[in-house]
Amino acid sequence: MKSFLEFLRFSLISEEALNKDHPDYVPGNVAGPLNELLVGKRLNNNNHMYQHDGSVDPKLIDSEDENVSKPKKKKKEKILLSPKEAHDKLKSKISKLAYRRLNDKAKVAADSIRKDVEKDGHKIHAVHWTSKAGDIERSTGVKSSQKEDTSDIMITTHHSDDKKKENPTYHGRSLKATESASHNVPGANYGLHPDDKKHITDYQEAVYKKHPKLANLSPEDRKKAIANSPIIKKTVKTEQTKALRKVATSMAERAGKMSQKELREHIRNNVMQAGETPLKKRGRETGAGHTSKKVTSYVAPNERGGKPVNQVHTTDPHTDYDHHLNDHNHDITVHHTPGTQSVHFKQNGKKIATHTVKVTSGSDVSSGKSTGIINAEAKSHSK
Repeated sequence: MKSFLEFLRFSLISEEALNKDHPDYVPGNVAGPLNELLVGKRLNNNNHMYQHDGSVDPKLIDSEDENVSKPKKKKKEKILLSPKEAHDKLKSKISKLAYRRLNDKAKVAADSIRKDVEKDGHKIHAVHWTSKAGDIERSTGVKSSQKEDTSDIMITTHHSDDKKKENPTYHGRSLKATESASHNVPGANYGLHPDDKKHITDYQEAVYKKHPKLANLSPEDRKKAIANSPIIKKTVKTEQTKALRKVATSMAERAGKMSQKELREHIRNNVMQAGETPLKKRGRETGAGHTSKKVTSYVAPNERGGKPVNQVHTTDPHTDYDHHLNDHNHDITVHHTPGTQSVHFKQNGKKIATHTVKVTSGSDVSSGKSTGIINAEAKSHSK
């Protein structure tokens, strides 16, 4: 039986749990892949997902940030892990309560997905982890880049009439687990425009100039040095903030110079990621009914009181949001407040999406990336 203290830790889901000093903190590079593995396992009748060649990208289980500017070292040998091995290694990095909480979210997400795909006579036949480039094509036969389709898992269903299993239907799902109650939909998640990388390089050089010993440390030791020194931590935070604000200003200026046609394509591909996936297009053309959706498990207040509850928000960005980009009766406008790290896009006076820039790791001298967010209310603005 859990102690009262353990019960409180498990029940209280708040911003505190996002703090890296919290005992139940889950690093992003653990939460993401572990959530995928747990959702896939539950969908696959509590068996770990199938794999194509037994290999898992090392960055999925390596805490080191590959984008961090650091001296070149001998290239690591490729790590080969099965989904079970990856799951066990990731699980060992977090507390039991944190794992239980993440597993609870995964169960809710998986049950929602099962209800969505197992209908009209269809049953799940297989679930694959599509974490690596080329995995979607290996799962479905449909050539697709990770930019065109961000599905983390691929579910194969067959209709009950398909006795020989000759006519599969594929369901790609991009997964996210969050402690937030926001319904905003994750969009594109890419690196930076070539013109903006200079700002990141400048901040890294500024940090190393003030604290030269950091440049020769391993990522793990560098993070410890930063965490243990308020002066170094302040330098890193200050330089990162200045760089990210410059990048956001640059992003806004570029977007502001685009024609409406260019701007709509930019938002579709680089912010909302609302284009039709190759898989969905093939399904539409062949009548197979293939789907590509984003599934977010989040924490919501309990209307009856008590601890918050896990809920799921599922959306198809192409079906639900692409109509904004085809609405030529209302121009899309670009908005940016100096001193901030985001660019907002509005249509008919209402925000439809946001493009935010952030560092890949706030605890290191890391690189930067841009992240798209679709406004939750955009679905009904002009459809």
